[in-house]
Amino acid sequence: MPPFQNKVFTLEEIETYFEQAQPYYDEVDLEDFTYDEERKAYVYPCPCGDKFVITVDELMIGETKATCPSCSLVLKVSYDFDDVEEYMR
Repeated sequence: MPPFQNKVFTLEEIETYFEQAQPYYDEVDLEDFTYDEERKAYVYPCPCGDKFVITVDELMIGETKATCPSCSLVLKVSYDFDDVEEYMR
């Protein structure tokens, strides 16, 4: 029987597990993204030809993953909340 079978995991332990299980393609600063007013989201070119997308709402709750809707790649987004607040008005 695995030693973790009856263990209660903390949120931090779960997040760490999933970050390790799904490695990031790259880490990119939010300022390198382009803001799309229609989507209310930031976009960044993906090698597959589509774009990584992360919405302002996702950023405001602390999300750091931008996903590409066409492939399995995921970016880690580095940002400061101050960079996002201007788009909330």
